[in-house]
This record gives sequence, structure tokens and C-alpha cells, in this order.
Amino acid sequence: MMLYFHETSHYFSHSGDHPLFWGNNEDFVEGRNETSRFDFKMCEKNNRIGPLIGIIAGRNNAGLLTGNGPLFRHIQAELQEIGGFSFVFTLDDLSPHGIHGYFHHPATDTWHEADFPYPEIIYNRLPSRKAEDSDGFHQLVKTLKEKEVPFFNPCFINKLDMYESFKNIPSIAEHLPFTAPLLEKNALFLLLEEKRNLYIKPVKQSQGKGITLLSMDQEGKCRLVKEKDTSFFASFDSLWESQGEKWLAVPYLMQEMIHTKKVEGKKYDLRGHVHFGKKGYTLTGIGVRLANRQQLTTHMKRGGSLYPYQSIRDPAVEKEIKALAKQCGKALTDHYGFFGEFTFDIGLDERDKIWLFELNSKPMSFDEEEIELKKRSSLVRLFHQLTRWD
Repeated sequence: MMLYFHETSHYFSHSGDHPLFWGNNEDFVEGRNETSRFDFKMCEKNNRIGPLIGIIAGRNNAGLLTGNGPLFRHIQAELQEIGGFSFVFTLDDLSPHGIHGYFHHPATDTWHEADFPYPEIIYNRLPSRKAEDSDGFHQLVKTLKEKEVPFFNPCFINKLDMYESFKNIPSIAEHLPFTAPLLEKNALFLLLEEKRNLYIKPVKQSQGKGITLLSMDQEGKCRLVKEKDTSFFASFDSLWESQGEKWLAVPYLMQEMIHTKKVEGKKYDLRGHVHFGKKGYTLTGIGVRLANRQQLTTHMKRGGSLYPYQSIRDPAVEKEIKALAKQCGKALTDHYGFFGEFTFDIGLDERDKIWLFELNSKPMSFDEEEIELKKRSSLVRLFHQLTRWD
């Protein structure tokens, strides 16, 4: 079944000869004896065409859509391989009866806007925590519950909230480095005195933003490593005088530093993508990230670099990682709501024990093309599965 968009009059029609329903509402697309160069492959069954997928994104002060534009285009292209249609919208585009959205036509590489019914599923790609804290987002969630529209990846993950939830699950807790909120001077001093090396991380940031490494030697001298500089302090008191006000101004956590394995003299983390499918949570792929010059973070935007996974792959460890991924997926969904995908950052110590550092509910693109391609196709298969078009 082919769906056509008519650019001049901004309506859709299909290649059949009678109306067919689409979306979550009782909206229909007319069958007309006319075509358009903007055509889309759709699935058809029981007088319906679909699936219709909504992707919620952000909008900047200039009125432009924000988010992972390449991913949005690739999702539409992947859907066209098996049938289906996706559109992008923002919190400003909602009405009680439908959504004004924007869609990509792969063959002409053009974007268009049109009115849509509420879709069969919504994929949350809002790019900021601020947007998810807004009244508009809370109203959207309420509306989706009322209309029984499934919601995919409900929120950003709060690092401390995740830790507090996961530490009560024994099979996950054994993989967590000690983590606690940074609330006052004395607690930080006692933990630093015990562990000697701590990461100080902003609770509501990701991709290594704002992270610092704090160390204290046996004489009480402190070293603070940031992304672009390193500072030394004669005592913990002088460190606190310099940084304490900043650390108490917004939520920070303190986390023990795990001495992880190195390759080529650099620490490394494993970054993996996990998706939900017919067999539950499945590992899509794993990439290796070497630490930056300061050995502070492995994130590419913070100076990290790639390394081939096959060079360090251990089948026994990978089996454990897959089991942990399944447990994390279930725990996330039980605590926050359904997660169809997430990424993890884990490290291995010298005994090959797995340490879970972070989970991310809004995965960025993978630099490893094979993983990125598998990620996109797994997303589209999941859309079909959850909307029962598979």
C-alpha cells in the first residue's frame, strides 16, 4: 500500500479505492485515484494502514527543531524498507484532536509539515531535562495515558535516583561503585579519606560534562583534575573553600573511582547499546572508548577515542554483560516506565569484574557504523512489534 502526500494542499491519500484508518484516533486517509512524487510504503490490515510513529523533539529560541536530526531521517528511511511512517513534533504542536508535525521524504531528501492524528506510539527524543520538567510535557504524558498511546523511553535518567533504585537489586548492586549525594563538607572528607580517589559528577548531566576527579594523599594534600586543567591544594579545607560553594549550588554526587583496565596506557570503558525485542532486552553491540589525556572521561566529545572491541573481547565477560543488560532494562522499566532502548557505560577491573558507571536513556549516535545500523533497524522492528504490525 502506498501513501501519498500532496504538497500544495497538504493532505494524504493512499493507493486504494476506499478510506483506511490510521493512527490512534478514528482518523482516516482517503483512497483517491491520484498519486504524488512524495510517496511512502505502508502496511495494511483490517482496514488500517500503519504503523504511524510520533517522535517528540525540542524547539530552540529561533523556532527550529532540535534533536538528533540524522536519526530522525534514518528512522523514516528504515521504516520505508518494511512499511511505516514517522513524523517529528514538539510540545507546542499538540491539540486535543491531533498533532502538527514534520516528516522527511527519503527519496527527495526534503522535509514537510502536515497535520496528523495521535500516532500509535511515541518515541521520546526530547533533548533536555528542562523540557521534560515542563507543564507541557506532563500534560502530554497525561494525554497519552488517556488515549492509551504507548510512550517509549519516558525520561532522562537521574544518576542518583538510578543508584538508589539499583542498589536494592542484588544482581545489579554488586556492579555499582559506591555513590552518594554530595550534601556537606564532612561527608565528602570522610569518603575521600577512605577511598582516596573520587569522581564528582553533576547529577543531571551526561556525556562526561562537568565531571572532576578528586584525589587526596596520605598527607592530606588534594588534587582536582578537570577537563582542561589540574589544581593542587595544600589541604582539604583549602579545596573546599575553592569548590564547596559550587558543589552545593546544584546537585552533585560523589562516586568512588574504580581502578579499571588499561590499553595502550589509557583507561577504557565499554559503551553498549541495548534494545527491547521479542526476546526481551538484547545487546545490540559494544564499542570501546579510551580515556582522554587526563584519564578523566572516555566520552568522545571530551577527548576520548575509539578502540576495536574485538581486540579485547572476552566471550565469558560478554555473557555477563548481556545478563546485566537484561537486568538493568527490567529495573529501568519497573522504576520509570517502559524503556525500549538505552546505552550503558561499564568498566572492567583487573579481575574482570564488571562495574556499571552510567545508563543513558537518550542514546547518541555510535561512531561504529555496524552498531549504529543495528541500532536503527532494531528500533524500527520494535516500533512494529509494539504497534502489532509485525
